[in-house]
Amino acid sequence: MTLVNLVLHLYSFVLMAIVFFGNFRIYKYEKLTNRWFIKLAFLNMIMLLSKSLFFLITLCEWDKPLLLGLLEFIFYASHFAFICTFVFFQAGFVRQGKAVHSVYRHISIVICSLSAFMLCTCAFNEYIYTFDPGHRILVWMYVLGQAGGVLILALSICMLIQYHKYMAGLEIKALLTFHILPVLSIILRCFIPDLRVTPVGFSFSMVIINIFAMYNRSILLGQREAQVNRDRMRLMLSQIQPHFIYNVLNTIYNLCDINVEMAKEAIDLFSGYLRKNFKSIEGEEFISIKDELEHVKFYFLLEKMRFKDELELITDVDDVDFMIPQLSVEPLVENAIKHGILKRQEGGTIFLSVKDKGENHVITIEDNGVGFDPAVLSLPDADHVGIRNIRERLEYMGAALDITSIPGEKTTCIIRVPK
Repeated sequence: MTLVNLVLHLYSFVLMAIVFFGNFRIYKYEKLTNRWFIKLAFLNMIMLLSKSLFFLITLCEWDKPLLLGLLEFIFYASHFAFICTFVFFQAGFVRQGKAVHSVYRHISIVICSLSAFMLCTCAFNEYIYTFDPGHRILVWMYVLGQAGGVLILALSICMLIQYHKYMAGLEIKALLTFHILPVLSIILRCFIPDLRVTPVGFSFSMVIINIFAMYNRSILLGQREAQVNRDRMRLMLSQIQPHFIYNVLNTIYNLCDINVEMAKEAIDLFSGYLRKNFKSIEGEEFISIKDELEHVKFYFLLEKMRFKDELELITDVDDVDFMIPQLSVEPLVENAIKHGILKRQEGGTIFLSVKDKGENHVITIEDNGVGFDPAVLSLPDADHVGIRNIRERLEYMGAALDITSIPGEKTTCIIRVPK
């Protein structure tokens, strides 16, 4: 039976290696979901390899209890990391349409850490199992040690139940195999005690998820990406409004007679602003927050030249190491100026901050303008369509946009980008 176990685990290892390298090639396309799937495949490969070496040493009847203990240590450490990673992978699936409550990830990390600590530290004592020699003998705490994995799987099932409406039926069925196949392998072991195929069950469920759920999601994401690109094109064109261009050129024309240096600066800012807008057509969908903030600077300084002391911008930026969809912050600043501050006789101030807050990068745009009734965002107005466009492109990458406003006081836009 040891030889059968060895062959099954080696076969599964080769299968997972194919899945791993196949998905690694399309890593950039799938982004969030594929990132976690690659980690799952890698951890499963470690599990299978450690078990294969374990069975090989046992088959050759080598008296290496210390090495066997080390292999069991590696297996259980990767096993619990594997199950915990699946919770994050499943959350990535859901997050394409809905933000998953962080309690699932936090609980899975705690359970995984405690269970892995228990089993890994017991790999070299007799609380969980011992070797006599080269053969593992389970003792009474083994069932307790396995309870953590069962709890994490139960947690992921609860997540499936709670967020099932944000996933396709085919995806749910494929993800359920991750729970069903390992359970079937455990049941099979009750009839054939020496047959240890739980990692093999995980491997086959990974293949099913890769074929059905990942393929189905890649089609949906491809369609959504095409729609997002079309929406981004429309938003970019709407940003280059004739009246804005006319106002900037008129400002430059007047400055030529008053202050040549300021006229040169205005031309430089205007060319930078146009370059950023045109680049959004042919460039990458996601850019660094630094580039997006530079676009904001170009626009604000151009408007500052026109309205002078009526406009102020206060920035507080200490988190710049992340990506964001193009034209996701600048249009919000533009709306704050046009529909908030400039409608006040005395003008106003925009507060722009970028902070690292736990699980998210948080961008806040707040103005002390006239505010508005948030209910108007649901109306089919061109500016509100632009807001919906930004929100949809942010949701595509798992981010979220929240807008609150108090009429007569202020408007606050908060973008949360998950890490």
